[in-house]
Amino acid sequence: MKVQHRREFSARHEPILDTQALFVNGLSTTLRRVALILIICRALVYHSLVGTPDGTGRNIYRKLFDRIIRREYKPGAWLREDPIAEEFGVSRTPVREALSQLTQDRLVKTIPKRGSQVIGFSVDDLEEAYEIRRVLEVLALERGINTLRIAELAEIRVAVERAREQDDPTLHARVDARLHELIIESAHSPRLAGLLGSLYRMMQTFREIGFTEGAIRTAAAGEHLELIDAIATRDVARARALLSDHIAVSKSRVLSAVLRRGL
Repeated sequence: MKVQHRREFSARHEPILDTQALFVNGLSTTLRRVALILIICRALVYHSLVGTPDGTGRNIYRKLFDRIIRREYKPGAWLREDPIAEEFGVSRTPVREALSQLTQDRLVKTIPKRGSQVIGFSVDDLEEAYEIRRVLEVLALERGINTLRIAELAEIRVAVERAREQDDPTLHARVDARLHELIIESAHSPRLAGLLGSLYRMMQTFREIGFTEGAIRTAAAGEHLELIDAIATRDVARARALLSDHIAVSKSRVLSAVLRRGL
């Protein structure tokens, strides 16, 4: 009976299983990609650090995490428990817990009798982050497209048009972030929002490089306007395709900019 039930289940769900297989194959071409997903998931649960009910260890972890991602701590830099504990005015225990979490995130490696050394977040990691972000943000759009208010879309459309006329990378970055935040929030999924939020934190330093180039800002603004119009008309297929293509093209632009700077 169990064998028959298993066969019936397989037959009923074969299309779903095939789709899932394609999804996994598309994301898991390397173990590094899997490791990156684990980093994102662990970043979501930093609040569970043992022995830190007041959030001290959580705050230290978050600060160190951001410094590594923003390259304030360069790859190869040593993170010593005593100086960090002195900076935050805590004992070594929460510092040790934060460093342990960063080691699990593969952002730091622990060398016995020497300490913790920064591994960093590389350009290869950035490429993988963009690919994962594309899948997750398209999912958010599919789940929330019908809940996005036309009035909000009209406001963000005006903001995009105004930013396109300004030679202001900061303004463009702010408008860009707001549009993508709207898409993510529309899914009404805290877990999905958390995953994408961690991705954005990892990618932010690199994304800011692209905002400094006028040609990239102009092209991105045009893509945003097309996307907003597709969402406003509830054209799911077109909006999904435009968002996916926009993120893929953004990845190429940012990687090119990063490579030109030798980062």
